Amino acid sequence: MWWSYRSRDDVAAGGWYDLDLRRWILRGVTMADWGDVEIAPAEIPGNLDRITAAAAEILADGSLPVVVGGDHAITFPVLRAFADRGPVHVVQLDTHQDFVDERQGTRFGHGNVMRRVSELPFVAGISQLGLRALQKYAEPLEAAAAYGVRAVSATELRRGGPDAAAAVVPPGAACYLSIDIDVLDIATAPGTGTPEPGGLTYAELRDAVRAIASRCRVIGLDLVEVSPPYDWAEVTSRTAARLLLSALAAIAERREPFPSAS
Repeated sequence: MWWSYRSRDDVAAGGWYDLDLRRWILRGVTMADWGDVEIAPAEIPGNLDRITAAAAEILADGSLPVVVGGDHAITFPVLRAFADRGPVHVVQLDTHQDFVDERQGTRFGHGNVMRRVSELPFVAGISQLGLRALQKYAEPLEAAAAYGVRAVSATELRRGGPDAAAAVVPPGAACYLSIDIDVLDIATAPGTGTPEPGGLTYAELRDAVRAIASRCRVIGLDLVEVSPPYDWAEVTSRTAARLLLSALAAIAERREPFPSAS
C-alpha cells in the first residue's frame, strides 16, 4: 500500500483535532492513495524493481512517499528511489537490527534489509532505535558497529525519552524514517511476525517520532510488519494508523519543501 502527502495552501483539507495536543493537525495537507505494488510470487528481483519504480513515481510528483507494509524488506527498494536526491540518513525504529548479510541463500529479506541499505552509496548513516531482541550471531553486530550504526536500546530510549531519540539523528539532515511495528511492546502490537516483550509503549514511540521529525527533514517513511492474521481486535492496525497520522502531523509542522531530484 502506498500513500503520499503534499502540503497545499489552496486545498481545504480539514485535518483532525487532536484532543491531547489541543490543536488541529494536518489541516491543509492532502493525501492520495497510490494503490498497491503488484507482487509476483518468488520473483524477488522483479518485485524489488517494481517497488523502486513506484516510489520514484511518487517522488517525481513532488509528494512524500508513505509506504505501508508488509515485510521490512521493502525499505531497501524504496530507498533506491532516492539515489539522485543527495545524502540520506536512515532512522530505523525496530526491535531487531536486520543487519544479517546472508541466511539460507537470502540476501534481500527482512533480516538483511539494513545491511543492504548500508551498501547504498548515498546513504550517509543509519540510526537504530528501540533495539531489544536477542542476537545469536556475532557477525551482524560487528558489521553494524564497523559501519558506524548509531544504536539506542529500548531501555535507553525509555530512560532518556524523546531527547535520546533525537540525539542520534544529525540535525537538519534529510532523513528516511522506517518503523517496524514490533518496536512496540507485544501487548500494544500483537499483530506482527516476530514480537518481543519489553518494547515501547505507543506514547513513547509517538514522542520519539515527533522528536526525530523536529530535528531532521523527513523525506520519506515506511511502517512495516503489521500482520492482520495475528491481530486480535485490530489492535495493531489501529495503532499503526494512528502512529502514521502523528508522524505526518509532526513532519508537516516543519513546513519545508518536498525533495526534488538534483
